[in-house]
Amino acid sequence: MDLTSICRRAGLAALVLLAGCSKGRNDAHDGVVRVNPSQQGLYSPPATTSVDLAGVVAIRCTATPRAEEPVGAVAAGGFPGLYRRDFELTECTAVRGRLDAEVRAIHGYTTLAPLQRVDEPLRPTLALDGGRTFDRPAAGPVPMLVLVGGPAVTAPMGFQGRVATLVDVAGVELAAPVRAFSLTGADVGLATALSTLVGWQPARSVATASAARASGHAMVAIDALRVAVADGAIDQVELLAVDLLDPSRPAAVRVAAIELLGAAIAAAPVGSAQADRLSTAAVGGWEAERRAHVDTAYASALRLTVPQLRGSAQLARARALAVDHQIGQLTQLLHQLAADLE
Repeated sequence: MDLTSICRRAGLAALVLLAGCSKGRNDAHDGVVRVNPSQQGLYSPPATTSVDLAGVVAIRCTATPRAEEPVGAVAAGGFPGLYRRDFELTECTAVRGRLDAEVRAIHGYTTLAPLQRVDEPLRPTLALDGGRTFDRPAAGPVPMLVLVGGPAVTAPMGFQGRVATLVDVAGVELAAPVRAFSLTGADVGLATALSTLVGWQPARSVATASAARASGHAMVAIDALRVAVADGAIDQVELLAVDLLDPSRPAAVRVAAIELLGAAIAAAPVGSAQADRLSTAAVGGWEAERRAHVDTAYASALRLTVPQLRGSAQLARARALAVDHQIGQLTQLLHQLAADLE
């Protein structure tokens, strides 16, 4: 699915939610915006935050792929639904805290067959649960950051309840929850950036949010925004959202930001200064996207190249873009938003 299209739809969905939830609302309020837990995860599953992981130990190792095998029985002529991947860990050093056990390996799971795994080096990891690591290809040693401890990791659908596990030098699996991150591509600086996670600071403030924003990794800034929304910290939400919605940010980052900002606006009292400030950030971010202008320019320009496209290897790709069903969904959302705002 195209992330730019997702971004357009997510931004619209968040604003449609805002318009729908705001009608007729005039709740008593203490002046602090707090998000109802039932609202979080409306567009995506609830995420682990750095507040949840305040007590974890972090180690950095060199991870070398050693073995891979399907999990469970595979019917004749069929394909495995789940793979276990084993990595040897060497040269481990402490990044945060101290791990009592000496570890030698980690194993994790993926539903992707080897040929389905794509690295996407320009896309930063945005979730602190670390599941993406085992979906990535790895032909040789890679630097890996491992967070040990914190709340239990929830196994994704299709993983049969299995989650990543560390193994010590005696071959015993550690019971502590594990979250692993490959320090490659856009995640190469993640180990350093994690030191500015807001949940790892003695107290949260505009200063800690600013440090997270300047950390150099979008995961840290998105986590700060998620925590600020949960805390009802309007100054921090505004500061982070304006930066994260900038069109120069990757589409996946803007998607995550507008979802969180939409939840914060929907929780604010109607007509309040908080709602106005956050709405200004949301609408300003949407205006800056100007995606309709870009799509119009592409369609207009490529209509002049139909003979060339018909005779090229790009015909199927161009046709798929021209009949993108998401355009219809986008139009529906626009009509719904316009009606809600009447």
